[in-house]
Amino acid sequence: MNVLRCDTCSLRPWRLQDALLLPDIANDADVVRFMTPRFPYPYRLHDAQAWVRLNQNAEPALNFALEHRGELAGGIGLTPGDPEVGRTGVTAIGYWLGRRYWGKGIATAAVSLLSDHAFATLGVRRLWANVMAPNLASARVLERAGFHHEATLRGALVDRAGGVHDELIYVRFAGGAAVENG
Repeated sequence: MNVLRCDTCSLRPWRLQDALLLPDIANDADVVRFMTPRFPYPYRLHDAQAWVRLNQNAEPALNFALEHRGELAGGIGLTPGDPEVGRTGVTAIGYWLGRRYWGKGIATAAVSLLSDHAFATLGVRRLWANVMAPNLASARVLERAGFHHEATLRGALVDRAGGVHDELIYVRFAGGAAVENG
């Protein structure tokens, strides 16, 4: 896979040396606060090594290291829907950034970049993302990247501290339509 680039960031395959940098960026309670427990915390070297190994030669590449000005800043990836239930072409997008990279437009640029790539090359027709309602920064990222709020699922998510939150569902369709043309 080639590196995806824009003025703000680049998305590239994970490298072995990334495992040494990931714990410093990801082992932050504020970074993982609104993430699912699938993302380990505390985030240790063995977690980073396992992640990098899992994604090193994946084809097609669905998870990417996110760089800003040549520095590893976080991660972004796609999770395809289940074709067994008719979700071919429906894919989830997720992302995270280390705290020192917040507020610079990096996440918005990365989400836009990967979304455009998914629509253009992977046969994706609909992207969706979920956000815990208190995570207003993530909701703004999605809106700025062309996603639209589609639904609110009341009390659907539980954070790491046991707090119950609404789940906000955001979508973006190929071609930028707010609703799918059928």
